[in-house]
Amino acid sequence: MNHNDLPSFSCQLLQQIPLVENIIELSLTRPENFHWQVGDYLWLGSEHSDFKPFSIANLPDESAIKLQIALVPALNDWWTHLLIQETLHIKGAVNQYHWPENQQPIMMLAGGTGITPLLALLQGHQERLEQQLVTLYWGVRRTELLFAREALEYLASSYPNFSWQAVISETDDRWTGLTGLLPDVLTEAPLSLVEHTVMICGSWSMVQSIKKWANAQGVLAEHIQ
Repeated sequence: MNHNDLPSFSCQLLQQIPLVENIIELSLTRPENFHWQVGDYLWLGSEHSDFKPFSIANLPDESAIKLQIALVPALNDWWTHLLIQETLHIKGAVNQYHWPENQQPIMMLAGGTGITPLLALLQGHQERLEQQLVTLYWGVRRTELLFAREALEYLASSYPNFSWQAVISETDDRWTGLTGLLPDVLTEAPLSLVEHTVMICGSWSMVQSIKKWANAQGVLAEHIQ
């Protein structure tokens, strides 16, 4: 979506909290009349910088806006510039994911910070976990990058219909679970996605690879987000 067509709001950076390695959580002031639903994203920038898209990490009834950002090298200059701005701008919100109206089992597949909108959906629809089966696979490079592990373990312990597994792609002597790139692990796993809703969030290449796999599994296009 072209962000030039979206409403723009001014805000300030309240806080930045390091989560793990190069991933930080930003808290922004919430402008009046800025509204979102869990699963939405926004564009963040300034009058003198590009705008970048980020999923909103927290629930709509909170007074601030939280974003979880991986500060990869390509974002270094952009982020350094934003830090010296007195006023930032956000555009949106834009719907990205939504909880399906049907009662089909849900398969959530996330890579890195792609966990952000999917976790927000889970936290915002916990009552649906009382009756709907939801399985999540989350791929990261190393175990220390599982910054949402505590929140996911809480949901798994509270709702028997929800389960999740981490997939680690780099050598990690402390890890005894699933290893490899998430698309490869899924292809080799004995999974059946018939009559599932599939939600995918991660890098472009990961998303395209998993969509291809889901289509081969017989998942209808309208059941893939």
